[in-house]
Amino acid sequence: MKTSIHLYITNKTTYLKVTFVLALLLSFATNTFSPHQIIKDPVWSIALSNKHPRQFTLGYANAVATIKWLETIALYGNTDKPQSFQKIFNNIDFITSLNPLFQAPYYLAATIPWSTKSTKYSHPLLTRAAKAMPDIWYWPYYLGFNAYWFNHNRIKAAHYLSQAASMDNAPPIAMRLALRMQTDTGQFDTALMFIDRQIKNAPNQTIQKQFIQYKTVILTEESLYNIELLLNTLSPDQRNKKGIQKLIHNGYNIPSILPDGGHILFKNDGSLLSSKNKKRFKIFIPIKRQGVVQHESTH
Repeated sequence: MKTSIHLYITNKTTYLKVTFVLALLLSFATNTFSPHQIIKDPVWSIALSNKHPRQFTLGYANAVATIKWLETIALYGNTDKPQSFQKIFNNIDFITSLNPLFQAPYYLAATIPWSTKSTKYSHPLLTRAAKAMPDIWYWPYYLGFNAYWFNHNRIKAAHYLSQAASMDNAPPIAMRLALRMQTDTGQFDTALMFIDRQIKNAPNQTIQKQFIQYKTVILTEESLYNIELLLNTLSPDQRNKKGIQKLIHNGYNIPSILPDGGHILFKNDGSLLSSKNKKRFKIFIPIKRQGVVQHESTH
């Protein structure tokens, strides 16, 4: 006797759901899906409407959000072009529209200004995070730091950081940064405190590696800034390599190798560069602190 098993899927939506899940499982089982392949092969990219995303996910919003997140991580780890961050923003906007409580994409959004030098993309996403998760201290914390460091808006920074510091489980650093905004002090050390915490709490190695690179950039800029201030105490004809030797002779600790592994180069206008990365990282220094040696790293 032959046994026939008939599977009837009369509902078209159910059929599409089953097809979607089977295709997803098959792609992972056969190792044909990888985040890096998404970048190389646009066929894998999920292009769905950001206006009403849940209508296109067939009830599998979290699964679609996860796949889109893998695509975003791959894109983030393979680009240093500012124009690519519009795509990253669109992806995160889409992901968090599907799942407003998915924290990792918001965390990545908080790091975008370090590459774009603008809060254009990060601010609306972090605002969404703060609205979706009002009891979590680090969303206003990120909004506050970015408002200070990239927008140079001390008033907004103090508002957001004070809000973060008042929440349950907020660490001491939130209050310290809030107080710094009130007193208009600190800049390199403020950034380094922020970055050190991000390195410690990064949700994945891609973001952690990016913040380690940012820390190196900040440390290098701090060294160059301090050395320039010391050179400016010398006569104009000594603001060169001979001036460096004079500072060393006078007891100042001038590094032969900068934190990024490069050595000091002089531009025609007398400003300094690292031979490793021949451009400076723009630092916001409050008026009260301009012209003041930061830390005691050169003494």
